[in-house]
This record gives sequence, structure tokens and C-alpha cells, in this order.
Amino acid sequence: IEAKKAISTLPIWDFFKVISEDEFPAWYRDWIDRLKKKVTHVWTIAYAVDKPLWPMDMFRWTPKLKRSGCFGVFYQHQSYGDKAGEIQVNLVIQGNYDDLPDLTELQWAKNRREVRKILDGLEKDGIEQIPGLKDAAKWQVRTAGIFGLTESPAMTGMHRPTMTPPEVKNLYIVSDTIREAKGLGIQAIAHASEALIKKVFPND
Repeated sequence: IEAKKAISTLPIWDFFKVISEDEFPAWYRDWIDRLKKKVTHVWTIAYAVDKPLWPMDMFRWTPKLKRSGCFGVFYQHQSYGDKAGEIQVNLVIQGNYDDLPDLTELQWAKNRREVRKILDGLEKDGIEQIPGLKDAAKWQVRTAGIFGLTESPAMTGMHRPTMTPPEVKNLYIVSDTIREAKGLGIQAIAHASEALIKKVFPND
């Protein structure tokens, strides 16, 4: 498919999955490869229960969980909306790329094994710290993911790539992992999108 302009909305570490890295200089490929490992790891187990296990307007946290060594945050909210008639209890831990398995390389068996080990530990820690959780849980969902480039201050601002990669004309990147993205999540993507519109359509 030919187009006058192309926009990638993938995180920067997935960029070369859709376009050949041979189109770019070696320094740029190395930069992206280094950046993709600069992520915050977020581990979550969500449980459904019939009623709150503590006041809904309160977070619970611990500075250091027994098994992971990370701080943990526990919070509750309505599961799939008010009509579901369930409360969702979330156990969350966060850590940097240095001391946890690399979630950008989950095809490696050793990483998958470490992911299961950490989630198993989080489950045991949560059951120990939240009275009644084990008996009240109706179902659970376990997830491991990566969150932006925020864990390393050196990887923010001017250290991120811009929306215009080198040596490929009319190709743009819009995601929360580029220099033009300010803030987090949807806010960051909105800022990056606004910057792209101003750059590509300056007179509109």
C-alpha cells in the first residue's frame, strides 16, 4: 500500500516489528534497542469478590513484599461496572528492568518462568496480607506488563526519539514513548498527536 505519509502508533520498542530496521542507521537501531528495556514492570492480580474486603475509599500498601521485595499496592473498585454486582480487588507491584525478567522478551522460556514465579509470589503475599481474600475470591486474572519509560530519569525528555525517525521521509511515530509526548497514558498520546497535527498540517 503506497501512501504520501505513514504514522506508526506502536510503542517505540515494537517499531521494528512493522518496518525493516535496515531502513535506518545503526545508531538509531541501537538507540531503540536500548530504550525498549527502559521500562517499568507492572504485575497485577485482579480478584472478583461479592463485597469489599475493606473500605472502598482506602488504598492499602506495603513498602516491601515478602517474596518480590517490591512495594505493593492493593485497591478495590466495581468489577465491570455496577451491574456486574462484583467488587474487583487488585494486587499490584512495580519494579524496574534491572531486577525483574525482561517483559519485552517473553519468548524466552527463562523469562516466562520468572513471570510465573513473581505472580505466584504476589498471590501468596496478597492472601497473607488481606484477610478473607482466599475464601472470598470468585475468579482471578493475572497480568504482567510494561509501562512507558518512566522508571529511569535519564530516559525522559530529550533522551527519547522524536516523532520523525532519520532517513525515512514522511514517516511519523505517535505514542507515549516519544519525545513529544508529555505526561502519562492517554494524556501523553494526546500531546504527541497534537504535535503531529501541527507539524504535518501547519496551516490547518
